[in-house]
Amino acid sequence: MDKKKYTTYLHFVIMLFLMIGIGYLPPIGQITPMGMKILGVFVGTMYGWIFLDLLWVSLLGLVALGLTGYMTIPEAFSSALGSVTGIQVIMVSILAMAFNHIGAVDVVGNWILTRKSLQKNPMLLVITLMLTVIIGTLFGAGLALVFMLWAMIQKAADRCGYDKKDPLITFLMAMMVILMFTCSNLVPFRGTALMFLSFYTPTAGELEYLPFMIFTFSYLLLFCVGMLLIAILIFKVDVSRLKLPDEDIEELRAIPVTKQQKLGCLIMVVYFIVMLSTTILPQTWAITQFITSCGLLGVTTFALIALCLIKDDNHAQIVHLSKCHHGVPWDVVWLLCATVPICNALEAKESGVMATIAEAVMPLINGLSPVVLMIVVMVFLGLLTQVAHNLILGALFIPFVTNIMMGIGGNHQVMYMIMMLTLTCAYVTPAASMNSAMIHGNPDIGKKAAYTWGIATLLVNFIVLGVFGIPLGELLW
Repeated sequence: MDKKKYTTYLHFVIMLFLMIGIGYLPPIGQITPMGMKILGVFVGTMYGWIFLDLLWVSLLGLVALGLTGYMTIPEAFSSALGSVTGIQVIMVSILAMAFNHIGAVDVVGNWILTRKSLQKNPMLLVITLMLTVIIGTLFGAGLALVFMLWAMIQKAADRCGYDKKDPLITFLMAMMVILMFTCSNLVPFRGTALMFLSFYTPTAGELEYLPFMIFTFSYLLLFCVGMLLIAILIFKVDVSRLKLPDEDIEELRAIPVTKQQKLGCLIMVVYFIVMLSTTILPQTWAITQFITSCGLLGVTTFALIALCLIKDDNHAQIVHLSKCHHGVPWDVVWLLCATVPICNALEAKESGVMATIAEAVMPLINGLSPVVLMIVVMVFLGLLTQVAHNLILGALFIPFVTNIMMGIGGNHQVMYMIMMLTLTCAYVTPAASMNSAMIHGNPDIGKKAAYTWGIATLLVNFIVLGVFGIPLGELLW
């Protein structure tokens, strides 16, 4: 037996030891005996995700959770499979594969790659991809766009001679997800920002929209610049090859676009217009209310049906959904699904885990100056959100820290902005967030690149908020 097999078995034994052994340790703080068992399942599953596998470790984690007494095994799997986000990932990835089968992704990708302006400046192509996700997310189509752009990036990698695990390709694929999640904080009256504000306003009142958006859009700009600089200067990503030779461009331009591909592109365009329309059209219109009631799952289903109705010149069906399921990232799906019941159990009052964390933190942050408190809270929450759900941390710490800032006369508005943006910067571990699970579970990105870009994101967040965010916030509020 070789060394690699021994290492795998060793990691498996350590994972089981953590899952089972932690539950037999004496309770810590307010953690209950059941909470210790849940904590063991969480730590052991995290270890397995990091060193072994995502899919079967997720399944084992659900079984282990069902043996803690918090819920039964069928309840754990039922809770996992009830994850709306997991179902959305399945449906959108099937749609992306269907667009790929009919050739719509090829048509759009070829069109982008043959633009003269993007050929002259490959960095402009990188920026264009990033802007596409930013604009799409602002109008509600971020998740669908990520899967479409993933397919385009892989096509571009093949045509431009990049290895699929090249740092530039993994950077672009990870950034599509990171920007989608970051942009959910840009506007205070929708997305993740709205949920975090619900923890802040009962304590400190309403936050003015204009300074909020000036702060978030400034943060986004500096964050993108920071990530690009790290990618280019530290990880030496090479964008110069992200363009095609002239003969390849002419060859792509000469490829005829079939009637079926045109229909596929039309459905793709209509799909995104429909997804964006609920933000643009008046909410009182019947069509707006219908689209809103359909949501992402309903609109995606209609798009899939439309694609299935397209026939080739021989009147045969082009898109067969049964052949599109291989495009579903099942590692991502099961990782997303497993995090729901495991994190819910960890954060439940019966476990006492979150209450113990809060009790341990309170003495550490009392007596600090406002600026030092901002930096300490930023770093603490930035690290903690890598292993705990950001919304639960927000519900626990935002009112608590806001009260402290108000009590010492600090700028609680700036403190809130720092907490909100840091809590959504959760990409280092597979369980950090559902968005992180999408990155870590994508085999085309790989574990090493997922951790690399996750850590880089957190560090850039610290630098941008610490160096620029605090002074900017003091000017705005």
